[in-house]
Amino acid sequence: MTRGWRIHTPYGEHELCLASGLPIGSTVADSATTEQLWRTCEWEVESLDPEVLVAVLLLDRELGAGPVSLTGGPEDRFAVHRVIQRLKHAVAAGTLVFAKVTQTRASLSVVPGVPALPPPPPAPAPPEERTSWFEVLVVDEIGEPIDGVEVVLRQGESELTQTTDGSGKARWEELPGSFASVSFGDVSQLRDILHARWQQIREGMLPDVPDLEVQPLREAMERVAVTCEEPKTIAVVPRVACVRLIGMYFDLGKCFLLPNAMAGLVRVKELTAGYPNATLLVVGHTDTKFTPPNGEEYQARLSRERAEAVAAFLKDDVESWYKWYEFDSWSQKHWDAPEDRHMLRSLPVGSSEEDRFLRDGVAIATAVQDFQRADGGLEVDGVVGPNTRRALIRDYMNHDDTSLPPSVATETHGAGWFFLDLQTPPNTEEERNRRVEIFLFDGPVLPPCPGPYATDGEPEYWEWRRRAQTTYDFSKDGAQLWSIRLRLHDALRRQMPNTWCRVSGTGWSQVEMSDGEGWVDFDVPQPPNQLRVQWGAADASGVHPYELTADFNLDAGADREQQAVKLRNLGYPNTNDVEFERAARAFQHDYGLDDEGLSADGLLPDGTLQELAAIYGDRSCDAAGSPRDPLRWPILGEQIEPA
Repeated sequence: MTRGWRIHTPYGEHELCLASGLPIGSTVADSATTEQLWRTCEWEVESLDPEVLVAVLLLDRELGAGPVSLTGGPEDRFAVHRVIQRLKHAVAAGTLVFAKVTQTRASLSVVPGVPALPPPPPAPAPPEERTSWFEVLVVDEIGEPIDGVEVVLRQGESELTQTTDGSGKARWEELPGSFASVSFGDVSQLRDILHARWQQIREGMLPDVPDLEVQPLREAMERVAVTCEEPKTIAVVPRVACVRLIGMYFDLGKCFLLPNAMAGLVRVKELTAGYPNATLLVVGHTDTKFTPPNGEEYQARLSRERAEAVAAFLKDDVESWYKWYEFDSWSQKHWDAPEDRHMLRSLPVGSSEEDRFLRDGVAIATAVQDFQRADGGLEVDGVVGPNTRRALIRDYMNHDDTSLPPSVATETHGAGWFFLDLQTPPNTEEERNRRVEIFLFDGPVLPPCPGPYATDGEPEYWEWRRRAQTTYDFSKDGAQLWSIRLRLHDALRRQMPNTWCRVSGTGWSQVEMSDGEGWVDFDVPQPPNQLRVQWGAADASGVHPYELTADFNLDAGADREQQAVKLRNLGYPNTNDVEFERAARAFQHDYGLDDEGLSADGLLPDGTLQELAAIYGDRSCDAAGSPRDPLRWPILGEQIEPA
């Protein structure tokens, strides 16, 4: 064969070489194997290993390219990327192929009348197949090892199972290949071990270790990629989310849930759909404004009553709400005409989303008659009696599609004024402290709820807050959330699945984990223009390895600014004309485009615009990128419709 580039993979040893130089009988990789082999080649060349570079440059010369000068400076990466793009096109065209490396036996033909040549020396013995080891360390959310769980390593079609030892390690020796994946053999066994730990209040935090993969505990755990002779740490953490309704979601002294709470409760239902073993813990809070007599007792009871009202709303429990119309122990808490009016103002007339039964210019008696007539089973008398009130409650609970499945369990807890969101003196009204928090557990509430009412210094509440991976805040005005979607990449252009990502705006931040393809979704409290995005495992000081200021207003400004924003989001920083052209050229090189630089009007040429449109249009963000700045790596930000 002609000079080629030899690589070792789980598919065996292959050589990338010219198709025209293959000996007869050579085994050529099929298209699927070729795709995997080429990906390995791209990873190898990113290291700028001298031996790999020599092979790459020799192949480039075989294709007829001119000499490439490497200086040892930062421009080398651009030169090598151009070479890789040429090789990639040659592989796609079939000019270069991956041939299986095999040992062939020498043969000799004897021609009559010609003296036979001496036989060649015997062929050297084939080298022994290189073997290596794989190792994983399984720990919990504070870094304590998890022993006695089955971990399954898969290579191709073969599977090998090991049980973690007392230090949480599982290790496989003398295996071929460089890559494999691992998963947990018995998730129920893992769940039993961790649930026993999570019953308790725990101190500590996950340490910063190299090659860390964080996985929330769920029914179907994701497979984790591992590399030979590089220990992988898998941290299994609780799967908990929290939705907070902050501010005026209740009238003073009452537990009736006002209409502006619906956006938050819709989000609760959406989240619950992804939790097959969902349990909701609803925690009510009050401020420090006491109502004498028995002020503290009153606040404690009110906080739990509000939690119970939210739980009943989500479960369509009409009778739990109706009892407040007959409540007389605390007259201030009694429901009556004001609650009727809230529901009539909220409920739409028929299929209309604009008209409500009670609206400007419509008398309350007329609104009641219209509702009774629309119900079809009520007496149309304009009087809000028991049957009409039950029907109002039923429709109020149902019309915004917030009802939870019967399988979802709920618990309630009255926290009173013990856990203030904003510290205030006694006897102070503060909207942020009048709130309801809904914790969503994928399994039982852990640590368990200590009782119906909180006590001063109760540790369970802070443990629930600490374990919540994601928190959604809804303000008193019921502001809509805006959905954004990002795709995370590392410095080798690889998607980053199951990776923590933080987005931050003015006065808020959210943390989410990407899915198996590197996508991560956020719901943010206002339409974003720019957000700070950080991703990857943070070090002990909280610094993430990757960071980007992502622009979401993709259509603002002239064409030039729109193009600059899209390039910046993909990891090509530019703030002036010179940097814009440099970013365009880098993007064109990385994506294998025929365009060079800018068009005559100073904008991106058509081919480059089409490539950008494809990336942002189908939200794939899958092309190469450039590793020249690992802190600004391809990340796709997109503003879509309000959630």
